[in-house]
Amino acid sequence: MTQQAIRADGGAGMTVIGPIPGDPQGFHQRLLLSGLRFAPVPVRTALYSLPMGMVIAAIDERCTGYLFATDGFEAPESDLYRFLSAELRDGEGVSISGEYAPDPDRTIRSEAHFRFVGGRLMCAEERVLLGPNGQRELLRSRTDLAFANVVPIRPRLPDLGFEP
Repeated sequence: MTQQAIRADGGAGMTVIGPIPGDPQGFHQRLLLSGLRFAPVPVRTALYSLPMGMVIAAIDERCTGYLFATDGFEAPESDLYRFLSAELRDGEGVSISGEYAPDPDRTIRSEAHFRFVGGRLMCAEERVLLGPNGQRELLRSRTDLAFANVVPIRPRLPDLGFEP
């Protein structure tokens, strides 16, 4: 993982995780050791310091805005929950977001926001297909409810100065 800027080439997707609680290098290493990946194959990552905290970003045509397992498929929810439950303390949260273009006319944007509250990891997530002429199709959406606590979908992470 580097702290240098990543340049997005045409057709590249992007996955961003943050704000990272604690040591970002250690978080990234533990993420990889847990079997979670930014893409189905190894990709270069970069560390960014933003007002919200440190984020880890990867830009590559194989990045999608969600994490993968070592088998090359989207990581099971149980793997994400196991990893984040061990990483987050009560009241802490982290987001995983990004986008990719399955073809030149469409973009799939994913956002998942996790927060550890009262000993329970809660999640709000949304995956949307954006088409030509402003078309929008909701592919996936859910929010955990517990003890009247709702983890709302927050605005996307701040602009990191590049476009996928």
